[in-house]
Amino acid sequence: MINDNDHPPDRTLWLGDLEPWMDDHYMVEVCSLFGWDTSAIGRDPTPVDSAIEYSIFVGDIAADVTNADLMNVFRNPNLGLRGDFPPRLIAPFLSCCNAKVMVDSVTGISKGYGFVRFTSEADQKRALLEMQGLYCKSRPSRCCSS
Repeated sequence: MINDNDHPPDRTLWLGDLEPWMDDHYMVEVCSLFGWDTSAIGRDPTPVDSAIEYSIFVGDIAADVTNADLMNVFRNPNLGLRGDFPPRLIAPFLSCCNAKVMVDSVTGISKGYGFVRFTSEADQKRALLEMQGLYCKSRPSRCCSS
């Protein structure tokens, strides 16, 4: 016999008035930041073909930019805003799965460009438009198809 006191009741958290880009992947990320169990958050049961990725070229990046810095500015584009007028907000690119800053194989110094990959073609296309001129650390970046 199972005692009801041994199992806490299931609870539902309702989140209203979310932006259209705030999908289940975003909610998993937010809940993870708080240390909440994300196993019950609904996901599309359709398997995703993880072999398909879409990349963009990011140029004019500063020499001190790391792979993590480049990834972070695409996962949270508002980090790259610098006094834009009118102010704007850019939705995170949640399908951003990899960022690679190219470095000289001998010196280890950045070549000033890199590549960012997405699992969503829509995010890739949106990044080409919305990330132009956003700062990654100290310099505005230039994005184009790769």
